[in-house]
Amino acid sequence: MTTVLHDKSDLKSIVSDVANQIQQIDYEPVMTASLDRIAEIERDAFDAGRSPDGDVWLPDAKSTVNRKKQGLVLVASGVLERSLIEVGAEGNVHETSPHGLLFGTSVPYSIFNQTGSSREPARPHVSVNEAFADELAAEVGDFVVDQLKRGN
Repeated sequence: MTTVLHDKSDLKSIVSDVANQIQQIDYEPVMTASLDRIAEIERDAFDAGRSPDGDVWLPDAKSTVNRKKQGLVLVASGVLERSLIEVGAEGNVHETSPHGLLFGTSVPYSIFNQTGSSREPARPHVSVNEAFADELAAEVGDFVVDQLKRGN
């Protein structure tokens, strides 16, 4: 489709038409394709003992290490970790829609690790890093351009 701009007063209408087209695009294919990459970011974070943004988690107290019989931070039974590193695992929360994406965990104690409490420090573990956000934004931008070219 080609649009001819005769004068600048036509620009408002053209921009409005493009904005309407962008709002009608179904972004779910891009959102669905990113789920495994988010799980990989989470896997890398757990493997390195840090948040997805790169902040190192404080070590467990000695009493916690003794109780768990190992020193891996945020890993006791493995349920929390699996819920974030395996799409579809027990406790994994993921949902895509035409205009968004939800990813996380339903493991009840996750929130206390994420935000901290009076008994333990915050160890943020549910997020994505800036590099992924930038990559996803670029992918969405490319997807929009492709959809507009196709007239979708």
